[in-house]
Amino acid sequence: MTTETVARVPVAVTINGTEYSAEVPPRRTLVDFIRYDLGLTGTKEACSVGVCGICTVEMDGVIVSSCILLAVQANGAQITTIEGVADGEKLHPLQEAFMNFGGFQCGICTPGQIMASRALLEQNPDPTEDEIKDWMMGNLCRCTGYYKIIESIQKAGEMRDFQFHTPSTLAEAHSLLGEYGEEARVLSGGTGLINMMKQDLIYVDHLVSLQNVGGLNYIRSTGEGLQIGGRTTQQEMATSSVVHENNPLLNETYGEVATVRVRNSATVGGGVAHGDPAQDPPPTLLVLDASVHVASANGERTVKVRDGWFVDYYTTGVEEGEIVTGITVPGAPANAKTAYIKFLPRTADDYPTVAVSALGVVDGGVVTDVRVGLGAVNSTAVYAESVAGVLVGKAPTADLVREAAETVRDLCAPTPDFRGSAEYKTDMAVVFTRRALTRVLGL
Repeated sequence: MTTETVARVPVAVTINGTEYSAEVPPRRTLVDFIRYDLGLTGTKEACSVGVCGICTVEMDGVIVSSCILLAVQANGAQITTIEGVADGEKLHPLQEAFMNFGGFQCGICTPGQIMASRALLEQNPDPTEDEIKDWMMGNLCRCTGYYKIIESIQKAGEMRDFQFHTPSTLAEAHSLLGEYGEEARVLSGGTGLINMMKQDLIYVDHLVSLQNVGGLNYIRSTGEGLQIGGRTTQQEMATSSVVHENNPLLNETYGEVATVRVRNSATVGGGVAHGDPAQDPPPTLLVLDASVHVASANGERTVKVRDGWFVDYYTTGVEEGEIVTGITVPGAPANAKTAYIKFLPRTADDYPTVAVSALGVVDGGVVTDVRVGLGAVNSTAVYAESVAGVLVGKAPTADLVREAAETVRDLCAPTPDFRGSAEYKTDMAVVFTRRALTRVLGL
C-alpha cells in the first residue's frame, strides 16, 4: 500500500496539561508522534520493541512503552512525559535525587528511568530494594552494559503503511473484518502484533482496533470460576484481588509477563489470540482448563484451551473474522497448591528457556489431582497428561515425582537458539517440572 492511498487519522491528546491535535499516518508510533510531531523530545527511543524502557511515558494513569503503541491508540488520552514531571523551574524530587546521587551517566535512558520510578513511588512511597528491582528491571542503561542499541534494529522496526479503524461496537468490528478479509488484523493491546509488524513479519493493510469497543474489560467471579474480558489488561490480571481470591495462580503467572509497562498495554484476549509458544499465560490456562470465547458476524463459539486452541507457532484457533471476546477459567480444586516457575538465562523480563505451571491436590496422603503445563518447549504450550498417570492415586514421594517429571521429555521439541540447545532445554523442562511438582505436592 503506497503512502498516497493511506488516509491520515486525526489524533487529539492532552500532554502535560496541554491539548494537542494533529493528523498522522496510522503507522506513526506514539513515541514518534510525541517527539517529531509535537516536538517534546525529552522522551527518547532506543530498542523500538518495548524492552529497554527509554521511551516510557504515563498514559491515563499508567506507564507504557510508547514505542510499541500507535499514536492513534492514544486518541483522547491524558499523557505525561518527562517535560511534565517538574513543577515549573522546580525539579521533581526524583530528578534532584538522580542528580545528587549519580543516578545517570550519559542521560539517554534517564527520562524513562524517572517516569518509571515516579509511577512506582506514587503507588508505593516506601518500596524495599527488591520491590524497586522488580519494578525497574525493564529500564535498561546502556552505560552499564545491559544492552547496546544499534541502528539496524531501529531500521528493522519501521512499519509499512496501513489504514487504522476504530469501531465502537463488535458489530462494526465484525463488519470491517468481513469487508477487508485477509488484509485485516485485530488490534487488542498490540504489544505482540505491533512488534511483528515493525519487523515485517506480518503485513497488514487494515488494522481494526478494539480500543473503543465497550464491554470487553471485566473480571467477574461466578462462584464456579472467573469470567475475564478480552480487553482486560495483563497487569489487571496480575494485581486483581478478585483473581487472587479465586485463583492466585493466575495472579502469579500474569505477574511474570515481561514488565509492568508491557502488562499495562497487553491484554488477555490479545495474548490468547497471539499464540506465542513462550508466553507465560498459556501453560497456566492449560492447567486450569480455561475456555476461550470468540465472536464473529455469524455468532459466538467457545473452545477449550486443551482442545487444540494452540495450533502452532503464532497460530491459534481464532479464525478469519473472529475476535476473542473473553475467557472463562474454572475455579481450582479445594486444597490445591499451585506454582508457576520458569528458567531465565538472562533478565527477569526475557523469554524463558522453559516455563512450568503446576497444580496438585493431596488428600489423605494420596495425590488426587495433579496437572502440569509447559511453555517454550515446543511449537505451542503443552499439557502434560502423562504426569497424572504416574502420580494420581499414590502417596507422593521424591522418586515418583522424578519418574513423573521424566515423562515430559517426550513432549518437548524446542527450537535451539542462544538460550540453549534443544537437548539442554529438554533437560531443563524435566528439572523444572520436578521442582514445580515438589512444591505443589508438599515434598
